[in-house]
Amino acid sequence: MAQESIPRRGYRSEFRQRQAEETRSRVVAAAAELFAADGYARTTLAKIAAAAGVSTETVQGQGSKAKLLIASAEYA
Repeated sequence: MAQESIPRRGYRSEFRQRQAEETRSRVVAAAAELFAADGYARTTLAKIAAAAGVSTETVQGQGSKAKLLIASAEYA
């Protein structure tokens, strides 16, 4: 007997989406401050993470250092 395909309900959480947007804003704001104060070369993802209060992995999930520089320029 073939098992019928049951349609899955999509997962959507407005709360989680808002949290993700707030985290991205904190990361980009921290990156903007550090790039302005220390320059691109001396700003590390670890420093951005510490300033934003998140893990380095969370910062990496927001994009490369170059993409964060572009986002921080748009933020300013």
